[in-house]
Amino acid sequence: MSSLQNIAGNKSYLGGECAYVVKRPLSWSVWVPGWSDTRNGSFLDRLNKEWSHEHFYFNQSGDNIGFGVRGLFSEDVSKHQYYVDSPCLDGDTLRTAINSTRNPKWYGGFFRNCQTYVARVMKKYEELSSLLKTR
Repeated sequence: MSSLQNIAGNKSYLGGECAYVVKRPLSWSVWVPGWSDTRNGSFLDRLNKEWSHEHFYFNQSGDNIGFGVRGLFSEDVSKHQYYVDSPCLDGDTLRTAINSTRNPKWYGGFFRNCQTYVARVMKKYEELSSLLKTR
């Protein structure tokens, strides 16, 4: 996985902003190789049980959003070691997916966490992307 510094100069998505799914160590833990850095589609990834925090990051604006104990939040990404875990996504479509995905009411740690939130938003992103392709 590459770090945020490696995508700083990436080109935009079809004239718009690139957005990414990014990961970092849990705030109360360390990065655990094999548990934190699993690839998309791996067993732990499919279960949303990776030992890492997942977040969305927008390349040009620097906007970011994640879900944690206190609900949806943004943070100073320069204070954390984030790793990129997706290709460049259409930032406009991702923002629409985030805005149309219900805000989780409570954080449940193992069962309702940042990874389940990212998975729900990405499902909506895929639905919206499919609709845009058919137009």
